[in-house]
Amino acid sequence: QAREAYRDLAEMLIQSQESEKALDVLSRLAQVENQEIVQQAVSQNLSPQGNAALKKVARLEVATEKLEVQSLQTAQSTAVTRSQDSKVVGELLADTKSRYYETVKNLERNEPDFSRLTIRPLNFAQLQRVIPERTAVIQYFSADDKLYIFVADRKSLKVRSLETGRERLNQRIYEVLRSLSRGSDSKTLRGGLAELGAQLVAPIVADLENVETLAVIPSGPMSYLPFSALILGEKGDKPTYLVERFRTVTVLKAVDLDGLLSPPVGNGSTLVGIGNPDGTLESAEDEVKAIGSLFQESKILTLEQATRARMKKLCASHPSFLHIATHGTVNPKEPLESFLVFNDGPLTLSEITGLDLGSPSLVALSACQTGIGESQAEPGRDLTT
Repeated sequence: QAREAYRDLAEMLIQSQESEKALDVLSRLAQVENQEIVQQAVSQNLSPQGNAALKKVARLEVATEKLEVQSLQTAQSTAVTRSQDSKVVGELLADTKSRYYETVKNLERNEPDFSRLTIRPLNFAQLQRVIPERTAVIQYFSADDKLYIFVADRKSLKVRSLETGRERLNQRIYEVLRSLSRGSDSKTLRGGLAELGAQLVAPIVADLENVETLAVIPSGPMSYLPFSALILGEKGDKPTYLVERFRTVTVLKAVDLDGLLSPPVGNGSTLVGIGNPDGTLESAEDEVKAIGSLFQESKILTLEQATRARMKKLCASHPSFLHIATHGTVNPKEPLESFLVFNDGPLTLSEITGLDLGSPSLVALSACQTGIGESQAEPGRDLTT
């Protein structure tokens, strides 16, 4: 329900030429999509009263977005009905927002863990302040019959649209992902990457004239797409890949960029590295030792030393960098049971959400399946989320 309300509101704002507000709503939508698994885990630490309040917050959140959609619809209606309906909807919206903020305030006061679940709105003015020079933030939004592409830099915001529906685009993305995983012939794969390049990047190339870095905020199955491999065209028989034109980074949601304003507060340039916990990944052990040699201060755990207890103890000192090279397994039916392999057993996603990591500069999961999901209906159910 929350996703549907956010989608409806975003599309109406786009059609009303209110691009900045639409981008704000999409930021909230991305947070909703990426917080669901964390919410399941963190809610286990809330009191019964806290869980009841959390459910109330969710209901009020959906009600607020639906009323905002209704408010926009009313504003676009005829003048005769507008004045009557607008007053009623406005009063309902104000009352719902008031109850929402009051409930959130009580939860934040009584439940410390709730702060990890709150939707942190990031308006366009805030976003612009954290966009580096020669960088563009690309936000995708797939509606039923159109693809909207937001292009934001430090000075402007543009919205481009393409006549391609969500279902058709997603199907093409999954076809390309299957080709990649199965090692399909290069002609088939190149065709798919070229088609997606034409849909996802070509419409905005003219807006990227002085841009060197793209911060891509994907949606749905785009989250699993290697954007750097998209093909922009060909020179003779040789394809031109996106990575040849731009440095590309994928960001789960716009609010993550806000973290650029706050420098990491980790403990200097320290590294905690975990590799080859069960003895079956010799190269993973070599990997963490090689990375450890680059740091003046590092703690490397391998084989029988690579236990969950030791890792948690070292992480409590808030190192700047955490690198884990091990096996990873995703459980799409029970996402909280997805896990990383340690010497003394699995570290589940439920446990990961409770780790005290501080604010590290980088956490690297060098393991199979940490960045993939298997649910086409609900992409984003992976360990990195």
